[in-house]
Amino acid sequence: MNEHKDDSEEDISNLMLPLPLASIVPKSKKCKPKCLGPFEKLTSSLSDHLQVPFEISLQSVLSVASLAAQGIADVQTPFGVICPLSLSVLSVVGSGSRKSNVDKLVSSGIKMHEELSYQAIRDFIKQASHDKPVSNSRFSDDALLGCFHIISGPNFDDFTKQLPMLPASVLYESPDALQFTRGSSRSGRHSLSRAGELFERAWSGNNIMLSRGSSARLLRGRRISISLTLDDGIAAETINAENPGARSFLAKTLIAWPDSLVGQRSISDIDVGRIEGLEDFKRKCVEMLRSLPGSSQDSFNEITPRVIKLDTTSKKTLVKFIHNMETYPKSADTFSEVVDFIENAAENICRIAAIYTIFDNKSALEISEDYLNSAIELYVYYLYELLRIRKINVVQVQIKNAQILLSWLKKQSELRQNRGDSMCVGTRTILQRGPSVLRSKQVLDEAIKILQDHGWVYMQYNRREIVFTEK
Repeated sequence: MNEHKDDSEEDISNLMLPLPLASIVPKSKKCKPKCLGPFEKLTSSLSDHLQVPFEISLQSVLSVASLAAQGIADVQTPFGVICPLSLSVLSVVGSGSRKSNVDKLVSSGIKMHEELSYQAIRDFIKQASHDKPVSNSRFSDDALLGCFHIISGPNFDDFTKQLPMLPASVLYESPDALQFTRGSSRSGRHSLSRAGELFERAWSGNNIMLSRGSSARLLRGRRISISLTLDDGIAAETINAENPGARSFLAKTLIAWPDSLVGQRSISDIDVGRIEGLEDFKRKCVEMLRSLPGSSQDSFNEITPRVIKLDTTSKKTLVKFIHNMETYPKSADTFSEVVDFIENAAENICRIAAIYTIFDNKSALEISEDYLNSAIELYVYYLYELLRIRKINVVQVQIKNAQILLSWLKKQSELRQNRGDSMCVGTRTILQRGPSVLRSKQVLDEAIKILQDHGWVYMQYNRREIVFTEK
């Protein structure tokens, strides 16, 4: 074999022991606290005291703030679209993320308000029904459901069936983000799932038609924010799903996948009273919810929020930003994978800026340039986070293809060794007879490079043949 060597052949003796194939997750881009507007101190303090990534606190605060503000106002974009302040946020977490601890603290004011309302209505019903058990009355159950603004657990389809009994402004929480990214089981991957269809209506603030048997009910003036979590083990694949439901959902959802702090925390007591801004945030949330229509038994339990607009300077700033974002992808590959997300930039930015404004001044009619700029900066964080996750998926696919090539080469090595054949495998042979996923020169070259970088193969004869090595 040595007499056929040329200058391109590599010296086998220089090869190190092969390394395991594993995809490296790129480090997340850090969100700057200053882009959180009125929530900057609260979010930073939560992260410091609970020892969680800043982005975890961000997701919790933003979703609860959206719940409180979405009943107060809608927002008008520079392009004349009026949209609710409802947000859809998705947090990618692993074990030990402590997100549930943050959620409990951030929503504790609303939870206390719910409990007090529940006890008051329960006591009223018991007295009115001469102390009969509340559970004996369907009316009683419906009235009690009207106390709860935060609903956790059920799938989104079942959740929407309860909307007639729930308050006009609600936050839906679930660990099942997959229900929004999978295709319809009825019509295949090329249509929206039931959850996806309902998500579209909720995010846009449109009327929701609920059907039950031969009857139907139209719900008007409802506002629904959404907060989801997704296990980091399936996040990259899920967020890169290609069905219409996934694309539509991800085009509107604000995703954060922060680096884990597991193993970096110190053991210390948490003094909730020292979390800066928490009590003020809780108070404002409850005040906003109390100003909305009450029990769902009121037939007029629907909200008609006022419209908040951008001031003149803010409008010009946002139009310029959106113009730059929408024209840039046409001439570069940088944002080509997130064009759908960019198309919803104006709405998401306006929603965030309006939430900032409402928490600063509940009666405000215009959004200042300062809060708009903060919202733009936060949106840019989410944009680059989505780009990073897209990259993670590409790397994982390439590693998977390299694993397929490695397994195939190992099998070929054993067969050739038993037959006494040459241990070299031509790239043309792989393109013609190898695994189907590798029968593309670009895909094969990527897989070969990964195996080379990890020490599993080396090339010879002007890169026309692969030699598998296993030390």
